[in-house]
Amino acid sequence: MFLILSLVLVIYSLIYYYFRHKFSYWKRRGVETYPARFPFGHLGEFYLNKKSYIEIFTQYYDQSKSEFCGIYQGIDPLLIVKNLEDIKYVLVKNFNCFMNRGIHTDVNNNFLSEHLFRIEDEQWKNLRNKLSPAFTSGKLKAMFETINQCGNGLEYALNKAMDPKTGDINVQMLVQRYTVDVISSVGFGVEANSLKDNYASPIFNLSQEIVVRKSLHSFLIKLAFFGPSYAKILYNFFSEGSKETRQSFLSMVNNIVESREKNKITRKDFLQLLIELKNHGKIDSSNDSLDNADVFDKKDSLNFEFSMKTFVSQVFVFYFAGFDTSALTLTMMLYYLAENQNIQKRLRKEIDECLKKHNNELTYDGVMEMEYLEMVLSETLRLRPVLGHLVRVCNKECYLPSSNLKIDVGTNICIPVYNIQRDEKYFPNPNKFDPERFSKENILKIPNFAYLPFGDGPRFCIGLRLGKLQTKMGLIAILRNHTVHLSDKTKISNYAPEYVILKPKEHVILSFRKYISTEKE
Repeated sequence: MFLILSLVLVIYSLIYYYFRHKFSYWKRRGVETYPARFPFGHLGEFYLNKKSYIEIFTQYYDQSKSEFCGIYQGIDPLLIVKNLEDIKYVLVKNFNCFMNRGIHTDVNNNFLSEHLFRIEDEQWKNLRNKLSPAFTSGKLKAMFETINQCGNGLEYALNKAMDPKTGDINVQMLVQRYTVDVISSVGFGVEANSLKDNYASPIFNLSQEIVVRKSLHSFLIKLAFFGPSYAKILYNFFSEGSKETRQSFLSMVNNIVESREKNKITRKDFLQLLIELKNHGKIDSSNDSLDNADVFDKKDSLNFEFSMKTFVSQVFVFYFAGFDTSALTLTMMLYYLAENQNIQKRLRKEIDECLKKHNNELTYDGVMEMEYLEMVLSETLRLRPVLGHLVRVCNKECYLPSSNLKIDVGTNICIPVYNIQRDEKYFPNPNKFDPERFSKENILKIPNFAYLPFGDGPRFCIGLRLGKLQTKMGLIAILRNHTVHLSDKTKISNYAPEYVILKPKEHVILSFRKYISTEKE
């Protein structure tokens, strides 16, 4: 009995001193920090679905009196950086030391995770270079008409879904069906028909399997993003998502690729560009111009391998990131327009004038000309970025310029995008929805690195052009013939704690009315 008690005491003591040492990392370096709780550090309420991570980050961002503060995601130290020069240093000036996102990735158990958002180092550099030509403005122009057809389907579905008495609609679900249709069409040439057939769509159902988080799956994803040390342990026993979902996606993509290659079918979509990359080692960009930011390294990537599983992973992230993020942004644009009728009125006037200029046809050039639409989208992304933070992990010892703070190898640096974009220091009256912040005159007043909804530097969001285009076209499709208003059921409060992206906790219900001629100016 004495031996058992002694053993228990020794084990307890070892665990106690291990965590005590781990949770003293920031204090030992003189960094402002706060008491951590065993075993989850500062993110226990997030892991247990009690709070969204952005609520926790906001608490420490507001509480901190310094240019940075240190917290713990599980046992992993996380430095929240507030100084814009430090942010520039991490994202751009010293990018080679902060290239990776630090997300735990287990390719052996989940091949769908071997995609551009999660892979690291040379593998990321090579793939980024190879994929950049797939996202030029020229490629988007080729996809424009397909997106426009999906917009027509959205308007049809909107009319069908409106409550006959109130005009109420669950907006997030409706626009998610639109973005699934867009991404399925421009991604791999498949008509998902999510907006038709009484909403019976196998591809839409697959999308719900991907985004609806079951408790274990949600917990694993959270640890991968916000607790990689714990994730390394648990991923030995569990994997993200279901094997059935992964196999369904693999089979779907395999079948499409085999059919195209066998029957010599070519389409103007993302999948065709990947087939070109698989077969020829590159995507043709001879008719497109690449921005300097589009390419990490202008030298052609050597020893590039593009297996079928890597191929499918890129289709997966294009699909998942493309439909869910744009649907969230479009939902929030509609909410802010419903809340601000004068802004909605001005935007509709711009849409009407643009359509009139282009013979009542929606064109790519017409969408690009709509300055106020761009301002409304930018302000929506300021208040409601899809990702509330950026994380970069240090791979070489360095020092932050604002304070000469030493950053050890393996330290995670957090850039609190959500909080910086709502900081009164950079955006006066920060919680007010005001697209004028992004007018030609005012946008020059926004400090560099104070607005980062798509990140910055070589690892900025490669799909931002497509995301913005499909979001704008979805909004135009709705506002051409409808007005949007707050409903008695509209409720926007905190963010859902189950997700690593910033989703509203409740369904967003808005009311729609036909845009009749007396409302036109």
